[in-house]
Amino acid sequence: MSRRGRSGSGGGRPTKAVEAVASTKAVLTPSRGVPGWWQVPRRTFLRDAGILVGLPILDIMGPSLRRARAAGAPAPRRFVTFGFPCGINYTAWNPTGTGAGYTLSPTLSPLMPLKSDVSVLLGINNMPANGARGHTCGISAFLTCKKVPMTDPAVTESISADQVAANYLGQYTRLPSIELSTHPLHEVPNAEAGFSPAYKNVVAWKDATTSLPFESVPQAAFDRLFTGVAGVGTTASTTDSAKRAKYRQSVLDSVKLDITAIQARGSAADVAKMDQYLSSLRELEKQIQTNPTAVTPAMVGSCTPGVRPAAGTPKDIRDHVTQMLDLMVLAMQCDATRVLTFFYENTVTGIVHSFLNVNVDYHGGVSHHGNDPTKLAYYATVNQWIVTQLAYLLTKMKAVQEPDGTLLDNSVVYFSSELGDGNGHTHSNLPVVIAGKGGGMLNPGRAIQFQSGKMSNLFISLLATVGVNVTKFGDDGTAPLAGL
Repeated sequence: MSRRGRSGSGGGRPTKAVEAVASTKAVLTPSRGVPGWWQVPRRTFLRDAGILVGLPILDIMGPSLRRARAAGAPAPRRFVTFGFPCGINYTAWNPTGTGAGYTLSPTLSPLMPLKSDVSVLLGINNMPANGARGHTCGISAFLTCKKVPMTDPAVTESISADQVAANYLGQYTRLPSIELSTHPLHEVPNAEAGFSPAYKNVVAWKDATTSLPFESVPQAAFDRLFTGVAGVGTTASTTDSAKRAKYRQSVLDSVKLDITAIQARGSAADVAKMDQYLSSLRELEKQIQTNPTAVTPAMVGSCTPGVRPAAGTPKDIRDHVTQMLDLMVLAMQCDATRVLTFFYENTVTGIVHSFLNVNVDYHGGVSHHGNDPTKLAYYATVNQWIVTQLAYLLTKMKAVQEPDGTLLDNSVVYFSSELGDGNGHTHSNLPVVIAGKGGGMLNPGRAIQFQSGKMSNLFISLLATVGVNVTKFGDDGTAPLAGL
């Protein structure tokens, strides 16, 4: 449903191909009493030749946002998860002191410029993760706080926290959620005998029997988020791919007239935000185009059903992580989804971080340290690098301005691992960092010591920041975690 016309001075009419993806017809008109100010719906997409490109939240969407809020729709709030495997070296992780005056540890030092935006939580336990097999029980309970039985097929008997958020926030976006990883585990059978391999291969559960697979190919994730290609395990049509290859045409080029018109009509802040958004989108697209352009049907047929194969991914893990985190920020900017989960590698990853001079596999040669000083030093080095990636994500989110704060202000970011100490496969005193203000419901900038705090209660608190009020979660969640 689009409204076409020529652009002009003053109030003007909208240019061609500006389309609002909504259930009712969108009418783009000047705001009464504000000469020359368009009323652009907040869920506006630029469209040409079947290509959809979302926009960031702009000042000229103000009337639409206010009407939405008056009608009961909340301002955009996001629920973001950043998981990492195999726990931490506690000696290098633990901060000194508590409260606002605490000192970041060496591992957490990359967060120094963001110290006022994060809280380090100590003493958080996920006791339902305890079980016969450390990795299987830990990763399956990572977002569910549910003890899983020894079954195949997998049955969690619970929904994950991200999907509780998605069930509510999904009504406002094109995609209810997206789940990303660099190298998901495709282990069949489960090396930890007695459990379904599915327990270790995912973290998001839509219900007791339905898990959501990770997307690990940047190109495929980009298609899902920005070009209207939906569904896990699908690819862009052959016609679309051939057309793009033939004309070597950026997605942005097809809608450049509308971009120019919006920049001309918007406020100075809008122009700056559009420049930032479009520059990052263009750069990301260029990065992705350096990789194989498509996942072929043969590739899809060779992988686990419903999960994209690890083809077309950057060779350097650093580039791979950066692209995935960039995609997450872009997805939030254009409101493609408000629930985003990223898990670095997988719970038994054998990745070698040679760029950190750690030349042994991470799971067996580092996290299973046996108190060896060399392995513990490697552990701390990799932990710190992963925290650096978190800092990168948070910095990009903080740089995005929205009508009522920054993207980071309007989000909650949960950063943690499925294990405490990788050597002991523990699930108590887990490493937890919470970032963002949750739309004003969180008070970051502190180290907070809890006495046997429940992860399930933490999720109850975090869900409340995005408008989801629950009184129970997982096996042992009964109330919000006080003091956040």
